[in-house]
Amino acid sequence: MRGNDVRNPVMVGVSRSASARRAVDWAADAASRRGRPLCLVHAQEWPAGAAPKDRHNAPDQVWASHFRAAGQRLLDDLREAAAERVPGLQITTRLLDGRPASVLREAAEEASLLVVGGRLVPGPGEAFTFGGVGPALVRHPPCPVVLALQSTSGFDPCGPVMVGVDGSAASAPAVAFAFEEAAAAEADLVAVQVRRPRHGDWPEDLEESALDVSEALAGWQAKYPQVTGQSLPEASAR
Repeated sequence: MRGNDVRNPVMVGVSRSASARRAVDWAADAASRRGRPLCLVHAQEWPAGAAPKDRHNAPDQVWASHFRAAGQRLLDDLREAAAERVPGLQITTRLLDGRPASVLREAAEEASLLVVGGRLVPGPGEAFTFGGVGPALVRHPPCPVVLALQSTSGFDPCGPVMVGVDGSAASAPAVAFAFEEAAAAEADLVAVQVRRPRHGDWPEDLEESALDVSEALAGWQAKYPQVTGQSLPEASAR
């Protein structure tokens, strides 16, 4: 993975879903903030038995050329929307064959950030869905993965970046990304740890959480002195 190379783009997976436009908007803004190009990727999953590379011009496969053209039109339309949103942004498109999760995972080896659209599913806990590709991408991330949800009434574009911290080594990349994003967006950063009190020892739990958060953030404020936040050393408990 070469995600730290300045030439590596912010990459966004696009589809015909309603969440795709939101993902492209978020990715275009992120690319602009980070001074990186934007790459739009659309994966076309062909029907079983089709051979798009060998037979799409055959008389009995004329539909395939229309299928591919429809994918390119989708990319062109979303590219135009991104260019209107961020004039001057360097934008490329890639039309690839295969299952979306596999295609995006492989393509993102050359990305600094991968953005996919999603929606909030009503119900207990308001579970998140990634439109079918998120779970596979999150389990094997080639680079940081962002789920761009459709806007909700409570969304504040000027709000702080929030990062969950649990004191584990696994949360370290999340802290690093949160500081990078807060610096790029010129936003505050809030670190939060959520835990259940043990045996009613509320003060002890808070003290332990505060220590976990402080250790997780150690050194990052020196690297990003412009990032501030009133609740950086604090933890929340439940």
